[in-house]
Amino acid sequence: MRHLETIRGRGTMTSNSGEKVPVTYDLSVDQEQIRAGSLNDPTATIPGLKRVSGTVLPVRFFGENGLQLEMEDRRKLRFFFTDMHGSIAPNGGIED
Repeated sequence: MRHLETIRGRGTMTSNSGEKVPVTYDLSVDQEQIRAGSLNDPTATIPGLKRVSGTVLPVRFFGENGLQLEMEDRRKLRFFFTDMHGSIAPNGGIED
């Protein structure tokens, strides 16, 4: 796993019904590295799936799937909460 980016800041979370809430977020973007060694380069890897993890606070709309986080840089992430501590799981990747 290779760490690509840490994203922290203040943004807006939008519920399925369109309600907007100011939030803080602390996210990590990592990417799997798949072994693709050959005789010429036995340590070669190729990039695999990206994973987004982290927290969004405060926890609101727990149980809703498809919440949207809009970050300070305007990028967006659809997600859902996995616990009451603010941990999230994404529904797809970060959109520009």
